[in-house]
Amino acid sequence: MRIRTDNKIYRRTDGRWCVSYYDTTENSKRHYIYGKTKNEVKTKLAKLESEATETAVKDMPKKSQIKRKAIDENNAHNDLVQEAAEATELKSVQETADEQSEHSINVLTENRDSTRNNEGAKWTLQSWLAYFLKNYKQNEIKETTFDSYMGIYRAHILNTDIGRCKLSELNSDNLQMVYNGMTKDGYNAKTVRHVFILINMALKKAVKLRYIDENANDFVTLPKKKRFEGKALTAEEARTIFDKAKEEKLYPVVALTLCTGMRKGEVMALKWENINFRDRELHVEGNLCRVRESNAGGRSKYVDKVLEPKSAKSIRTIPLTEKALEALLIQKQRQDEIKEKYKVVYDDQGFVFTEVDGSLLRQKGFMEEYHVFLKKYGISDIRFHDLRHTFATLLFEEGESAKVIQELLGHSTITITMDIYTHVSKKGKKNAISKLDNLF
Repeated sequence: MRIRTDNKIYRRTDGRWCVSYYDTTENSKRHYIYGKTKNEVKTKLAKLESEATETAVKDMPKKSQIKRKAIDENNAHNDLVQEAAEATELKSVQETADEQSEHSINVLTENRDSTRNNEGAKWTLQSWLAYFLKNYKQNEIKETTFDSYMGIYRAHILNTDIGRCKLSELNSDNLQMVYNGMTKDGYNAKTVRHVFILINMALKKAVKLRYIDENANDFVTLPKKKRFEGKALTAEEARTIFDKAKEEKLYPVVALTLCTGMRKGEVMALKWENINFRDRELHVEGNLCRVRESNAGGRSKYVDKVLEPKSAKSIRTIPLTEKALEALLIQKQRQDEIKEKYKVVYDDQGFVFTEVDGSLLRQKGFMEEYHVFLKKYGISDIRFHDLRHTFATLLFEEGESAKVIQELLGHSTITITMDIYTHVSKKGKKNAISKLDNLF
């Protein structure tokens, strides 16, 4: 508290003595001191002034305090200066680090792009396809599928203009010319698509490995695939086989196929142990295929080999009809006679249909005999696989469900059964249309 007064003591009208003063710490607010006598007012004023002086001295900072305050203020200033300098330096370091990081990323990107471009320029389509099939596909697909891919590769890619083209130079235009050229040369749409699929798999892998930027096959147009419809024997032609051809050598295999719808490879791979005569059923668990094998000298040839069936659904059990059982019993009797006649050279491997020495039926000779067999009895010259079509078609015309037919044929999906094998005959179409007569 600090006071200011004019020391003018006066007597009020009420008889009391008074003096006024100002407290400068309270914005000069006026205060009053009262007393009964003038001396009493003087004493109170003196006491108040004394207290105000002590308070002012007490509040006044000492010299050491002033010095310390100055030092602290100076240190604070220095700290601010240092912090500002450090912040500036940190910003500079960060900017340098960012620049270095960006430079490193650019270098890595350039190196990656350079590596990618080098790989794209290094591989030709034919060299990459061969490497891709050997290292990425062979161990994950069936042996027959791999042989099929290699056959397409040798026939349509190896030592061709497109095969010698670098991956980095491959584009949709030159691929489109290949597919158009195949169509012009008479290849069907299915073959063209097989070539497309093979190239497409290899290019997709090259994109994934960043050897090329994009798959040029994504931008081509393929010829429209025509739906293939196999032929089927009529019911009359099927009866001709059962009634008149029992003495023929091929009767058992043809009759069994007509009664079971098995694939040719499944029939040829059938063993006696797969047949349960008591329960009148057989179990399909093998498929005879022609596969390419290489010898020690590097030469390769095709050999017959029993592999797993086409799909998991192909492993199935098929009930046997009377005619199927009859055909198997005929074959069993004939085979026993051959075993006795050629017992010196006969190698019994358990197969149902064999050559005279017990080995698997030779496919070329078998098919020649098959076509002679059909011609002899005036039956349509159809593929052996069309016996399977006949089985499905006849069941379909008799009103059997597509689901049951699918399971008997061993198709992976019912769509295949509906789209490929259930060819409706002219008789079936006429019967369907004739139902309209009952409506009109």
